[in-house]
Amino acid sequence: MNVIQTTVKGELVKRLIVKYWSKIWEMFLDRIYTAEFEIIREKAQDPTNVEGDFYVDVNS
Repeated sequence: MNVIQTTVKGELVKRLIVKYWSKIWEMFLDRIYTAEFEIIREKAQDPTNVEGDFYVDVNS
């Protein structure tokens, strides 16, 4: 098992999180669906300048 981590930046009000998960679902990854999550950092206090990390489990 490997974990892929990516970072996204943008405006929360423009459905940033939903759109990025949609991109992940469209990727051709060998996902194992054990633990997939995002961590939105303290920058989320300003919804126009959000930064967060996405983690997805894939087969090695």
